Amino acid sequence: MKKFFDGRSKVLFVSTIVAFLYTIYLIAYVSSAMSSAKDSAEALGVGIAAALLTPHMIMLAIGTVFSFIALLTKKSWAALVAMILFIIGAIVFLLYIMFTLPIIILSIFGYTNQRKLVDNK
Repeated sequence: MKKFFDGRSKVLFVSTIVAFLYTIYLIAYVSSAMSSAKDSAEALGVGIAAALLTPHMIMLAIGTVFSFIALLTKKSWAALVAMILFIIGAIVFLLYIMFTLPIIILSIFGYTNQRKLVDNK
């Protein structure tokens, strides 16, 4: 396991896992809410909520992909892109900022650690 973390930030790894789990949770939550709507008014409300939440989910999903790229290829630029996408995702839907703030903080520290590890080699 030590060889995997050679040249890779452990904080970036934690950030990637947390972002991945949160993205999976969002997708599962929205899809289950959409499928359990009982009448047309509830379906309309869930549809509006899903439409408002979709840009947040997209930004987090793309940010998670870039975070995985940064982790697997040891590239700090991909960690920076992931961090920016997480911040944009939080700004797009401020109601869920309490869930994205830990991901943002971890990705900031993960980016700086990854940058230091890449610069030292």
